[in-house]
Amino acid sequence: MSIAVDVEAKIRESFSDKTVSMQGLCHYRQHPLGDKVMSPPEFIDTPHYGLFLPDRNWASLPTAFKKGYTPHTIEDVVALAKSGMSAFDGDSEIKCHWRDGHYIEVAPSQEYRRQVYGTSDNVFPRMYIRAGYDGKAFSASLGWYRDACQNLSMLQSAGHTTTRKLRHTGSLLVRIDSLVEDFRLVASQWNDTVNTIQEMESRQVNFADFLRAVYPPKDNPSKNGETIANNRIETILTRLLRENASTGRPQIVDANNAMITGWQAYNAVQSYVLHNTRRKNNDLFDRAILSFSDSTVKRAEELALSM
Repeated sequence: MSIAVDVEAKIRESFSDKTVSMQGLCHYRQHPLGDKVMSPPEFIDTPHYGLFLPDRNWASLPTAFKKGYTPHTIEDVVALAKSGMSAFDGDSEIKCHWRDGHYIEVAPSQEYRRQVYGTSDNVFPRMYIRAGYDGKAFSASLGWYRDACQNLSMLQSAGHTTTRKLRHTGSLLVRIDSLVEDFRLVASQWNDTVNTIQEMESRQVNFADFLRAVYPPKDNPSKNGETIANNRIETILTRLLRENASTGRPQIVDANNAMITGWQAYNAVQSYVLHNTRRKNNDLFDRAILSFSDSTVKRAEELALSM
């Protein structure tokens, strides 16, 4: 089986129960006297349409649309995936995820791996392709996988964005060549992303000050609030100490006066958000999707580049 056919088969299998249909929405008006009158509610048509998954009889996705909206198809998702894989030289792999739309993770070959510290703290590029059902353009974002803590992450701060919007005008199948160029532009930003990571690594920050800036202490906190804050600091510190040991970095003796790199500080917070605040879902990429837009992670990134 060819790679192209294999990719298409994987996508169709991953999203086999996510074929979306668009249907008109209505609302119902109860009799003014309510339950005192035994009459059925009156259903009234609206100019809006909802998107339905095959196993549900209610609008499955949160956004309503006007009649002219055309939801993308599985063929479009296949086109996005193949184009994303073509953006990197060498072999690439894909993973498929669903969160109110199609998410595709493209993992290029090992040749793109970059060392940050020693031999145990490495980053590998990841391209995240989002085809959501929210009326917005498709997007392709460049992030990374960090093997030291099994993190998936991406830059959010102004001036460090690695996201490109892809207009959805008709079928993407006829725009393959254009899509490949769009994705290659995103992939070409990998060296810029690595430079930003290395800038974080070059900065020294006081760990206690960094955490206070990311999580400002509240005035007169309740006993429960104080306990939550202390547990959070302890969890982040424990994760940092474990990563220091695994990557061969100097151990921390006094946490209140510890100086660490901005890269370490950022990852300590990002790891906490990714691994410790999304317990209801065990899927790493699904938790990562939520952390990509997390305001705390964004604040940690900005501080790691400015303190």
